[in-house]
Amino acid sequence: MARIGGFDSTNTLRFPGTTPAELRTMVYDRLLIPAEDEPASYYGLLAETVDVSDDLRRVAFRLRPEARWHDGVPVTARDVVFTFDTLKAQGAPFYRQSYRAVTAEAPDGRTVVFTADAAGDRELAGLVGTMPVHPAHVWRDGAAQAATLAPPLGSGPYRVARLDAGRTVVLERVEDYWGRDLPVNRGRWNFGTVSFDYYRDDGVALQALIADRIDLRVEDDATRWLTAYDSPPLADGRLRKTVQRTGGPGAVTGLVFNLRQPRFQDPRVREAIALAYDFDRANQLLFGGLYERADSLFGGPRSEPPPAGDRRGALRRAAALLDEAGFPVRDGRRVDAAMGAPFTVEVAYLDHSLVRVLGLFEAELARLGIALAYPSLEPSAARQRLLDHRYDMAALSWSPSRLPGRAERLLWGSALADRPGSYALAGARDAELDSAIDAMLSARSEEAVTGAATAFDRLLTARRYMVPFWRTNAVWIAHWDRFGRPDSDTATSPIESWWRQPE
Repeated sequence: MARIGGFDSTNTLRFPGTTPAELRTMVYDRLLIPAEDEPASYYGLLAETVDVSDDLRRVAFRLRPEARWHDGVPVTARDVVFTFDTLKAQGAPFYRQSYRAVTAEAPDGRTVVFTADAAGDRELAGLVGTMPVHPAHVWRDGAAQAATLAPPLGSGPYRVARLDAGRTVVLERVEDYWGRDLPVNRGRWNFGTVSFDYYRDDGVALQALIADRIDLRVEDDATRWLTAYDSPPLADGRLRKTVQRTGGPGAVTGLVFNLRQPRFQDPRVREAIALAYDFDRANQLLFGGLYERADSLFGGPRSEPPPAGDRRGALRRAAALLDEAGFPVRDGRRVDAAMGAPFTVEVAYLDHSLVRVLGLFEAELARLGIALAYPSLEPSAARQRLLDHRYDMAALSWSPSRLPGRAERLLWGSALADRPGSYALAGARDAELDSAIDAMLSARSEEAVTGAATAFDRLLTARRYMVPFWRTNAVWIAHWDRFGRPDSDTATSPIESWWRQPE
């Protein structure tokens, strides 16, 4: 398989650092595995039993006695607590933010107990249960603070067989894997060897697929999906294009306003900039109509009528809003009437495929006298700018789950608005949004979840904290015709659940 970018460490306990993503999912086991066909359902992997308190504040896991690291040492509660405490202190921002109000303890060698500061978090068990557990006996004496390229020791179905720094990771299946015969693993992990080759450029990775140097590629760009795979192998059926659908509403991609800036605290300014985006033109001109309008963040019915397609009217409305908010046009440029400074918007982003749609958006904003800048940065510099919240608008691709709440709190909750390094890109401080998020997290029935999610959706849409570009629940996979896969249109992981057909 192809990966884009590179890696500089195999220490997945430490941040900053770029590590191979497959280490977390294939080399390290977790307490729980999410059910693919049931929202908010989990099956035990390292955990033999799970006990959740009635108030959802406490969850206790009892580990399977047969769970082993690849060196034969038993997996213990000490390993779980060590991993949790280390990720909470020095892990990636997701862990630091998600675990900050939770503590862990090991009353005995096979029991670990997590306790939240407050009751009512329905997702507590899933949050801590899906953490990749690391061996405390390997990462002792300060090793967890250091970058390393040594092959890690895990307890999962694969181990690192070969590693070429920044270029290739080869994983081999552990034939005596302790969890091989568990019901939760039936039908999974069917490949004896999985190789990940790292490329700096999507185009080069695509050509590697067409040349049969890699077997499979997951595409994330609609334009490439439509046109770039045309080749003799595709024409004669040796190369195939498969479209699967996620079980949820799909990913929403767009730009988030940095509300820490006074000008974006004015809803008239946010609405004006949102009106400048022309979804229909972008979708047809750039993406062949493959995307859907993101009228609702959760894929439900729209709370207000869709735009009528009157671009001139939309831009007139946008110009009037900007004039009213104190940003008139002078000498062809929109300016801040109080300061005299030109109205410019700089975008921070990681996905360079957004450049095409940003170019269209730039042209529409120019008609309003607004200058849009989107400088190309190295991934590490762009990532740091996002974590430091140094931008006017930030690109966001967000996949609301079928049981929302946790991601919404990280992205839109007031508690993280001023926290450096947080995922709160907008910096929203909105009590009504916070209440809707709390209601989603504490809901005990499908009806309660739906009601809270609908309220959150309507609030976020009405506030215009984000300019949604598009939505899609499609997963585009190009692969050579040598694989079998489950008979389902719902997206399944090729690595986890596909298999190689006999020659």
